[in-house]
Amino acid sequence: MAGTSRKSNTGLKIISVFLALLLWFYIANENQGIASSQTAGVSLRYTNLGEGLVVNGPERVAVKLWGSFRETSEVVAYVDLNGLGEGAYQLPVQVKTMQGAMFASVQPDKVEVVLKRTTRHEFKVSYRVNQSPPAGYQLLDVVFVPDRCLVTGDDAALKQVKQVISLLELGNTRESTSSRVKLSAIDANGSIIEKGIRITPAQLEAYVVVAQKQGTKKLDVKPQLQSNLPDGYQVQDVRVTPANVTLHGSEEALAELNEVIAEVSLQDRKQSFSQEIELAVAKDIKAYPARVIVDVVITNSSEEVIQ
Repeated sequence: MAGTSRKSNTGLKIISVFLALLLWFYIANENQGIASSQTAGVSLRYTNLGEGLVVNGPERVAVKLWGSFRETSEVVAYVDLNGLGEGAYQLPVQVKTMQGAMFASVQPDKVEVVLKRTTRHEFKVSYRVNQSPPAGYQLLDVVFVPDRCLVTGDDAALKQVKQVISLLELGNTRESTSSRVKLSAIDANGSIIEKGIRITPAQLEAYVVVAQKQGTKKLDVKPQLQSNLPDGYQVQDVRVTPANVTLHGSEEALAELNEVIAEVSLQDRKQSFSQEIELAVAKDIKAYPARVIVDVVITNSSEEVIQ
């Protein structure tokens, strides 16, 4: 009687497993999945890291899945660091699989992890221009808010940090602007340090002052006479003092100028005169001096020079 009972129980177990497999394949087909195995490289996460500690260990592991699934992006491999202090450990890798995967294995299934106490240093934030402003423009200043940051990490990593910078891309910048920028730690060779440190804050506000390049140019002043003299009168001579002036403005605007104009009106003039004239220049250009003296000598055909 006992033998019959054991056989009955064994038969029920086999039937249960068979039914479970049938149910799983039904669910897989309903989800339009295909039962298969696949190995994926997965980033290894470290959870429950104690305060004031940094972790050094492998960054990726290989996870083999068997089941019905479309993507492996939902697979999570992690090492639990809960309650661990400074030291070296051999810890198991745990896997949290996604829906449709029956089971998974991971290689390696244990990893060596080193936990170290962190220290911190304060750095003044600087910058490096990766791409300069467009032609004709220049960077005048960069202001960071805040202008300092904290770098934390183990002693060996912190000793490599020589500077904390923001890499600026100004290829399309033609005016002053502000934006959030990322900070990077660099070593003595100017290379970015990727591992072993943490920067706080990781981003900050950068105010970038860009303006057109300014230059100077010395040009002759050309008098330009407006209107005509009455009949019988004529201009015998025109003198400008000073004969040339210095212009200050954007290099682009200055490049287009070959002379400076002093406009002089002859309306109703019958005698020689001397007049202070303001020079005609674009409003984004300044002339030094801004005014000149123009002496105009007028004569009458029936008289000698009229002073």
